[in-house]
Amino acid sequence: MKLDKNKKILLIIILALVVVLVIFLVIYKNVKPKQEEPENVVSTNTNIQNKSDEEMIKKLKKVDEAERIRIYLGTYFKYIEKKDYQSAYNLLYPEFKATYFPKLEDFKKYLQDEKYPNMLSIEYNDISLKGSYYVVEISIKDFLKEQKRYSKSGKFIVQENDYNDYFISFQK
Repeated sequence: MKLDKNKKILLIIILALVVVLVIFLVIYKNVKPKQEEPENVVSTNTNIQNKSDEEMIKKLKKVDEAERIRIYLGTYFKYIEKKDYQSAYNLLYPEFKATYFPKLEDFKKYLQDEKYPNMLSIEYNDISLKGSYYVVEISIKDFLKEQKRYSKSGKFIVQENDYNDYFISFQK
């Protein structure tokens, strides 16, 4: 059965709309903030968290130092993208936190003032070991290019105590 030219064009337009809709749904799912869990659910998630930690430690043992540091910083930035400020705050080095962000609200305000884009693109320019600290130079850009000219560079310090046991601080 031959389709005339108008039907072919209509079919192509419908397929294009379906593809755009699927892409939009995927992006929306990745960008929307994580909903808060009720308090009673948190206690039941302890076993899941422990299993997740064990799996992460196994993964970290298989990769080199530089990759571990990228994973740690990636986790920190993932929390920021999801606006899970408490989890990101918990990763900060205690003395750094006490000096610059004594309260979670101070940290939230700092991040809001930074105006990070919804989806971050992190480029690791250099990772070096200075004593017991890893100094990481990064560039942060807007992955979706919503903020066309957003670009920021900075230095982050990662102190790794053991696999998946680390603290982060950064140049303000």
